[in-house]
Amino acid sequence: MTKSFLGGKMEFVQSCDLCGGREQKVFEACERYGTTVQFVECDCGLVYVNPRPSPEKILQHYDDEYAKRHGIYKQPPFQSFVTPFLRQILRVRYRYSNQVPVFIIRLIFFWWEWKWQRILENAHMEKISNIGRLLDVGCGRGYFLATMKRWGFDCYGCEPDIRSARIAQDAGLSIVSGDLLEAPYSENQFDVIRFHHVLEHVHSPMATLSRARKLIKPGGLVIVESPNYLGIVEQAFRYSEQDPGHLYVFSPQTLSMYFNQVDLRITKKVTLTRTPYDIYSQLGRFALEFTKEANAKQKENIAALWSPKNNQRMREFQKTAKFFDSIGRGSAVAVVGTKD
Repeated sequence: MTKSFLGGKMEFVQSCDLCGGREQKVFEACERYGTTVQFVECDCGLVYVNPRPSPEKILQHYDDEYAKRHGIYKQPPFQSFVTPFLRQILRVRYRYSNQVPVFIIRLIFFWWEWKWQRILENAHMEKISNIGRLLDVGCGRGYFLATMKRWGFDCYGCEPDIRSARIAQDAGLSIVSGDLLEAPYSENQFDVIRFHHVLEHVHSPMATLSRARKLIKPGGLVIVESPNYLGIVEQAFRYSEQDPGHLYVFSPQTLSMYFNQVDLRITKKVTLTRTPYDIYSQLGRFALEFTKEANAKQKENIAALWSPKNNQRMREFQKTAKFFDSIGRGSAVAVVGTKD
């Protein structure tokens, strides 16, 4: 047994979480925190870390610096006046969706209708039928939940990191400190369950998605977004650049297989690059590595060139990002499923 980057012994995975197969081949090995981490691939195509830290040890990775990646929602002062009005429009929109007056309301408030569709599309929630009960798994400090609560959703979250969970609780959100398998929720409780760059961190995606299916109502949505194993960034820069907490590396195919295994009918599957920065950041990192001998001013100029704040460069990469998304090579994959 090898030592993990967190200290202590690593656990060996005997069989594939997706198909149960015991045949696995070494896919890649890379250095992390002075320890060689090994990725293996099953015959079904699933790639995962083996051996890996135990569930108890992996929690040590999510320190204060990691937690600070998650935002804390702060509503702009002017929105406190506008939000209640827009929330009422949404209630009417969904409650009387099949009646003529709703069409008129949507026509009158066309700007808000367009904006609302962009909000839903960004969260992969276009197929919702009402402003209902939403669970965000691995919710961090509650930014997404606080945003959706503002629009009338009944919001819940579970977060393994105690510090982040406490911050979200202090913001008035209903948060359970722990993972989904331990959370005291009831079957058919939620309209939407969301995993935003979370499923790759859990020790058993199969058990986690199976629990999610039980918790959603018939017609409810399970939404998963995760790094794309077939994405251009993953393929070009490989796994030495990955977050050390990632235990699985999904592709559109393997995520689809998970949804089929737990009997969730897929309603959406896309690859996406949220911003060109997802590609650009890796190039910038390598550029700085190649210029270790540069003086401070040169390094500053290089960093500015590759910075996501360089709007000209960002515009140049918009078409590149869209191209990769269109051929299934975007930096992330999103799959949405429903329970019939």
